[in-house]
Formats: sequence, structure tokens, C-alpha cells
Amino acid sequence: MGSLGGSFQSNVDATSDEEAFLLAYRVTTASILPMVLKSAMDLNLLEMIKISGPVTPTEIAKQMSSESNTADAITIDRILFFLACNSILKCEANMVTGGGVERRYALARAAGFLTKDEDGVSLVPFVPLSLHSAFVQSWYTFLKK
Repeated sequence: MGSLGGSFQSNVDATSDEEAFLLAYRVTTASILPMVLKSAMDLNLLEMIKISGPVTPTEIAKQMSSESNTADAITIDRILFFLACNSILKCEANMVTGGGVERRYALARAAGFLTKDEDGVSLVPFVPLSLHSAFVQSWYTFLKK
């Protein structure tokens, strides 16, 4: 049998302790992203940003106040900021009068696959599928005999 080259390689090479820690942390919290993404989908946040363009959580909350799905600007900001930290959205922070910070969010490239295209197709249906109790429960019984 032939050799593959003699050295171990990784797709993600953590060159510092900080990078290694961040990778380990991301792996241990990997289930959070789909849950936050589901909340964003339930509130239709990504579609709103796609239609409106770069927008603040306050602007989204005002737009939602006339709909059945309502959430306050702080909750929306937390959801969108988490998605921005995971490269689903882009975030721009600006100082506002009084010393506060206002964030404005826009779709990142990955979000294009999470919003409907011209044919109405997206990866959104896979989000609840991956969180469905039958799918999740199968992992708990995976190694049981």
C-alpha cells in the first residue's frame, strides 16, 4: 500500500494558541448557529435585509411592528450580530449622538444561499430539517448498542 506523503495536514491550521482556542470554541458551540439562523428565518430577517439593503435593527423592528412576527430592536441586533460574527451578514458600526453605537447589517455572500433566488429556491428548508427532533435524537443513539 502506498504512502500519502508522510506528514499530517489539516484543512484548518491553527498557528497560534488563540487561533486553536477559537477553533475549539467554535466546534463546541456549533449547534448554536443553526438555532440562531432558525430564529432569523422565523422572523424573516434575511429576506427583509435583502429587500431593504443595509439596515439597522431599529429599522427592522419598526417594519415588523405592522406584521404578526414582532421582536424588539435589541433582540434583532443580537441575532444579526451573531450571524455577522459567523460571516452570514456584514456589519458596519457607527457612532451616534450620545456616544452610542448603531450597527447596520447587509447580506454577506453566504446569505445569498439563505434567501430566495429568482426561482424562489434557497437552503432555508434545510435549517428546520437539521434541527428536527428525530434528526437530533439519532445522534444521541448513534453509538448505543
